[in-house]
Amino acid sequence: MNLVAETLREVTKYAVTDREAFARRVQETLSAKQPDEVKTQKKQLVKLQARQSELEMLFRRIYEDNALGKLPDKRFAALSAEYEREQTEIESQIPELQTAVERYESGS
Repeated sequence: MNLVAETLREVTKYAVTDREAFARRVQETLSAKQPDEVKTQKKQLVKLQARQSELEMLFRRIYEDNALGKLPDKRFAALSAEYEREQTEIESQIPELQTAVERYESGS
């Protein structure tokens, strides 16, 4: 606890005595981390878009199997509900990730 308290006092003193240097250092640290975060977000975006396409294909397949009598109605309903839940979740995540990536790439 003493070490943490001392570290906080030193950081606070640095921030107060040389505000511009402190702000610059914080900005540099944040900027260094952003490319890694953006790479992760881009990978996640590609993964979600691929899964979204897979879900469309799976939903079509179970619909056809149900219509042809290969898949019982109860199983169709369960699979359909699960795919729709996942699709809804993905549809909410994709725009968030796209916005974050676009914001970084535009420099905002």
